[in-house]
Amino acid sequence: MSGYKTNSGDNLKRQWGIPAVQVRYHRDGTWFMPLEQFPGALCDPNGYIIFQNEQEYQSSRYLEIGQRVMSVAACRECQAIFGLLTVLRGRSNQPLT
Repeated sequence: MSGYKTNSGDNLKRQWGIPAVQVRYHRDGTWFMPLEQFPGALCDPNGYIIFQNEQEYQSSRYLEIGQRVMSVAACRECQAIFGLLTVLRGRSNQPLT
């Protein structure tokens, strides 16, 4: 762990114009604090994914939600879920479910 902050959800929300109430960020896109407000977004340095409501978020097969939100092994075919965000950013904000 590097010990320094690389970015934040609030910063990327402003910078990228993410249409969400709450935005969570992780530099590797591997784990996040859980979303509590919707629409909500998870993002890494390459892009973001929006969940319009809690049901979309809770039912996503790409996330393991507990005290932290983890991307799960089912996404390894696509080099982890947030490797796909580069494709989604600017083209679509539909959730991956």
